[in-house]
Amino acid sequence: MPNATPPPTSFPAYLTAGTTFKVDRSFNGYSNSDWSYLLILRGDYRLDVAGAADADATLFHVVIQPPDTAKLNPAGGKSLAYSYVERLIATDSSGEILDIAAGRIMVEPNLASLQDGDAVSSEEKTLRAIKAEIISRMTGQQSIDNYSIAGRSVSKIRMAELVELRGIYERIVWKQRNPGKFSTPIDVVFPSNDADTSWPWWRSRPGAQ
Repeated sequence: MPNATPPPTSFPAYLTAGTTFKVDRSFNGYSNSDWSYLLILRGDYRLDVAGAADADATLFHVVIQPPDTAKLNPAGGKSLAYSYVERLIATDSSGEILDIAAGRIMVEPNLASLQDGDAVSSEEKTLRAIKAEIISRMTGQQSIDNYSIAGRSVSKIRMAELVELRGIYERIVWKQRNPGKFSTPIDVVFPSNDADTSWPWWRSRPGAQ
């Protein structure tokens, strides 16, 4: 087995489905000779993981093997948010149970197992369909993309609403591609009627995404 750096002692922001997850946890005043450790993960799926006691009574080794992390995001395509609780259970007869820490962690899809298009978000797919429908109407071509938004076919949505939806999804997709950043404001101007293809419906401010 290759040499490796020690596991982190705090939870990372994310873990990747289908990979090994390790973290070493310690809590002042709580010896692993007196307490057992349980990691409780809850989200789209559920997983409970017991921590192994370290020999010097200071650490709990938490290891989640690839088959178990794969269960947390089996379909891929988007990150899934999970809540976790770190629970200590007294090993004596007191029956004491303490939830000593809690947080949130993102479970990323295993990119190596995804098929073509699996990593594209539903919002990006929707944006592509909206753009394709707008272009088909502007060029007079028949749309070949039979795509629905909230049960409504894009081919049945009025042009003005399509343009509005395009602006909404442009913002969502930009945020997905640029996490932690603020998007540039976008101006959306509507035509007087659906048949007016000469009107510049879509006007973006300089630098808009």
